[in-house]
Amino acid sequence: MPTREEIHMAMMPESDSGHEVLFEPSTDAVWVIFHGMRHRVASAGVYDALFRPHPDMRVVQGVEEIVCGPDLVEGTCLVKGSSTSIIYLVTGAPAVNVRKYEIMSFEYFQALQFDESLCRVVPDIVLSAIPNGPKIG
Repeated sequence: MPTREEIHMAMMPESDSGHEVLFEPSTDAVWVIFHGMRHRVASAGVYDALFRPHPDMRVVQGVEEIVCGPDLVEGTCLVKGSSTSIIYLVTGAPAVNVRKYEIMSFEYFQALQFDESLCRVVPDIVLSAIPNGPKIG
C-alpha cells in the first residue's frame, strides 16, 4: 500500500465514468469504485498487482456513504486471453466465487488507473473457465 507521502494528494475531480480510485487518509484505505460500489484493496500485494506506481487518487473522507462491495483480495489480477485484447479484472475467493469482470473500454481501464504492464496473458482455455461477473463500464 502506498504511504501518504507517496500519494499525489491533489484533489481530483470526481470521475465522469463513476469508476475511480479513492484514498481515505483516516484509515489508509484504498478503494476502487465500480458497479456503484466501493471495493477495498485488501493488501499491498493486491495494490501492486493492479496499479501504476503512483496513481492519482481522489482523497476523500467518509466513504461509508458508498455501498460496500467485495474486497479485492489476494490473487486479484488483470488478465487477458492469448488471442484477444480484452482485459479482465479477476477477483474473488478461490473455490467459492472467483469471477472475471470485463473492462469495457480503455477509458474505464484508465479511470481505474490500472497498469497495463501488469496485465497477465493466460491461455484462452484458462480464461474461458472463469465465470463472468458483470462488465465494468
